[in-house]
Amino acid sequence: MRHVFGLLFVYAVFALLAWRQVPSWPYIYDEADYMWASSLGWAANYTDTPTLPFREFLRLGLHGGTQKNEQQSLSAVVRNSNDIVFYRHWHGPVYFYWLDATQPLHSSEQLMRGLQLVFPAIGGLLIYLGCVSLLPAETAVAGAVLASAMYLWSDTVLRSLEIAPHQLFALWCLAALFFLAHVMITGKRRFWYGAVICCALAFCTMEVAFVPILTLLVCGHFRRRELQADWRFHLKWVVLLLGTILLVWPGGLLKLSAAKAYLFMAYLAVFRRHAWGSDLTITQSWLLRFAHDPVAWALVLAAVVVYLRVDKPLRASLVPFAVFSVLMIAAVFRVNADAPRYSLPFMPALDVFAAAVVAGLLGARKRAAVTVGVLCCGLFLTRALWLHTRPLGEATEARAILAWVAQNRLADKTLLIPQDYVPTVHYYFPRTTLTGYRDVASFADERLHGHFAAIYPAQP
Repeated sequence: MRHVFGLLFVYAVFALLAWRQVPSWPYIYDEADYMWASSLGWAANYTDTPTLPFREFLRLGLHGGTQKNEQQSLSAVVRNSNDIVFYRHWHGPVYFYWLDATQPLHSSEQLMRGLQLVFPAIGGLLIYLGCVSLLPAETAVAGAVLASAMYLWSDTVLRSLEIAPHQLFALWCLAALFFLAHVMITGKRRFWYGAVICCALAFCTMEVAFVPILTLLVCGHFRRRELQADWRFHLKWVVLLLGTILLVWPGGLLKLSAAKAYLFMAYLAVFRRHAWGSDLTITQSWLLRFAHDPVAWALVLAAVVVYLRVDKPLRASLVPFAVFSVLMIAAVFRVNADAPRYSLPFMPALDVFAAAVVAGLLGARKRAAVTVGVLCCGLFLTRALWLHTRPLGEATEARAILAWVAQNRLADKTLLIPQDYVPTVHYYFPRTTLTGYRDVASFADERLHGHFAAIYPAQP
């Protein structure tokens, strides 16, 4: 019964905070490309058809792409090829299977974004049950409530309800980490194989899945004796990993789409200064993340300081969360973005780590309940104040450009528009022929050499 009340409390507050946090505006940029990719169907996403051959992908990448005009021309080339991997922004297809399954609902942008709540709802339950299985009985409920509250009530979750695979990726990573936590405690192979499957699904979802795979290897090294890690064992789990990937995303291996994804991410990190749509510096980005979730980050820092004081079994079970968090933060450290979804790869693991350490130190059930109650009040008040003082904006320009196309009967015309709105107009008016411009210089160049039925806006 205590677990029922604990879950009802966490999810009731989650529902209260999530209310009015679901955007209703048109699909913009990434979202529009994702929706277009899903509209091509399950088979296209499963087989990565059509997509540029790997050799052509390398040729285009090696012969241009470091200057703005080159980036623009590359984008036009790939869009004109209708490359489905490009429209997925190099992510794996698992999330797009979900979008394809919900295709009858695509006309309602708010409903589709509201369905994103399914992933954190499952993730919160996974965290709760996972913490109960790891923590001592006297503090299990308190720790599980704190961990799931830190996750579900976070800015990272509540302001990441756009169409994107990050919430699903976080779910696979959490599942893998809880499996690995039980590997660290018991050394049993069945938990290891569960973690392997989750890592494979993460690999088929987003292109930072090398982090949970590296975490898998580190934990396997720590428990190699208990796992009896001979060559047969290694052969089995490698075959399981590759077999799951091949089953779920054959194009990732057979068409080298996964290699494309990692090469493109490396290109963004090295050559694109504002690749994630923000002019913030790396320092400003991290300060903003701390400001968004001050109580959670304070708990994380406190947990790091006192980690060695918790009981040895609990300390061992939290090793996967610690290793994963360090590796993931290092992997995405240079992502200078203000969108909360870019914290989803690492923040849920930190939430579990911090809550488990706090609960592990509290000991007595009554003291744990009181302390967690106070911390939950702090989490709720800071989040409610943040959401109240920073309401969702409105994509007025996206609505305006779509209205301009519709009202002027331009749905089948050749148009010159800002590059940021090319995906949106393409999704809603697929018969248009679009050329995008990024600045005054590219506008002048396109205007000089192109022939357009209309230009938006009339005075750029």
